[in-house]
Amino acid sequence: MKVLGILIALGIALGIMAAVVAAILASSESPGPQAVPDPPSARAVVRSTATPRSTHTPRPRPTRTPTSEPCETEAARQYMGELWPLLEDVGTAVYEIGVLFAEAGNNAYLILDEDWRADVVLYMVVLEWVLESIEGLTPPPVFAGSHNLMLMAVDEYRLFMGAARSGIDNLDVDALLRAQAHLEEAVALTEQFHNVWQQRCE
Repeated sequence: MKVLGILIALGIALGIMAAVVAAILASSESPGPQAVPDPPSARAVVRSTATPRSTHTPRPRPTRTPTSEPCETEAARQYMGELWPLLEDVGTAVYEIGVLFAEAGNNAYLILDEDWRADVVLYMVVLEWVLESIEGLTPPPVFAGSHNLMLMAVDEYRLFMGAARSGIDNLDVDALLRAQAHLEEAVALTEQFHNVWQQRCE
């Protein structure tokens, strides 16, 4: 069954995404994290009518503008101290979604299991909360270009979630393939973000 094979592939891709985020965090020393509210995690949130957004106006591709502001300013350190924990949360959420997809790929009955579906929605709701938190950050000028890349990745995560939910709900192979494509784009943009950050600060 094609749906199961794609779910396994998505599980692997999500694992790769989590590994990319972990590698970024491991290779970059972040300032002390700022206090941020905990993401929602109660089952009540999962049972709510909230669903990830699936369509968005594409953001314009960022253009790099030179700036003399160093990465060690208070504003830059505060921004990274807020962003780094959120990236860690992104990695955790996509990893957990990947585990669930891989499990469903090996057990077709899970796709129809209400608890499994609720767990998928739970981590998507958490991921949406994290994405909104990233959007709420105000980067200093030195990080404007890389932040735009991260916002573009945010769009791709949302498109991934919308397509994945549609694929699961309707057992739609095409929707799951779109989800995989959006996830791969999110991975690429996250890596570009890290590359720009390294060029600026290392």
